[in-house]
Amino acid sequence: MGSVEETARPVVHEMRPVHQTIESAIPEALRESLTAYVRYGVPTGGFLRRVLSNDLFGAMAKADDVNRYLVFAICVYISNAVPECCYGSASQVEAHLEAARTLAGR
Repeated sequence: MGSVEETARPVVHEMRPVHQTIESAIPEALRESLTAYVRYGVPTGGFLRRVLSNDLFGAMAKADDVNRYLVFAICVYISNAVPECCYGSASQVEAHLEAARTLAGR
């Protein structure tokens, strides 16, 4: 069962299941951040937001020592697990966050 915070928030979208090989290449903290973003509209950190917004140069500028080497794997994971309406441009990311705020009555 999820935490009180998770159960109190309306679900915006669900993650799609992916093959274990793809999922295992992604750090757990990043997968958790993506899941919270997709399901509940929780804003991500700067690196992940830029990846979701299709801002390669911005993402690389924000990447830490681990994620800078995983950008391709992260993009493969996103394209397989995240609904298309949640990524691809800054406006799509903002629209997803706004939908979550609307569902939550904020």
